[in-house]
Amino acid sequence: LEARSSGHLGPRGSARLVCLVDDLHLCPAGRHGERPALSLLRALIDGYGWWDHRRRSQQRVHGMAFCGALSPVGGKRICSKLQRRFAMLSVPPVDGSGLAIFSALVGGYLGRGGFEAHVVAMAPMIGAATIALHAEVGAAFVTSTTTPHYVWGLREICAVARSMCDAVAELHGTRQRLARFW
Repeated sequence: LEARSSGHLGPRGSARLVCLVDDLHLCPAGRHGERPALSLLRALIDGYGWWDHRRRSQQRVHGMAFCGALSPVGGKRICSKLQRRFAMLSVPPVDGSGLAIFSALVGGYLGRGGFEAHVVAMAPMIGAATIALHAEVGAAFVTSTTTPHYVWGLREICAVARSMCDAVAELHGTRQRLARFW
């Protein structure tokens, strides 16, 4: 942020700034159960800024939008006073549609990459194995505020699909080699 005028901050020029607050529900609680970081965020969204104690004036922030992300298995919920400032978007867990998308991506690449037909036919099996592994890891490592394990989600499934698209027919041209590459 840069100073626009006295007491006003904002992004450079006429640009807009999007601030992503990840793991919104994992904010640590204070001694009495309050979460001051979320209170500061709410004050920024409601009042467009904060009070500057050194200058003894209001510092307003303009041209800024907020995006909050949280996991439904986090254990804690954010307060309704903060939640009503955000529009809610829910991403469902990976199911059969994720398998179809994954299989189409990997199968399409293998088909154009010079692989033989019996190797290209492995794409649905690789997709099913990836989705099954995703479900197994998700069940084993449940995220909570006391044990914030890394959530293995769609980002990792996309990384598997991306790495499968790095397969080379000369190196991974057989079913066994492609399975080892996976």
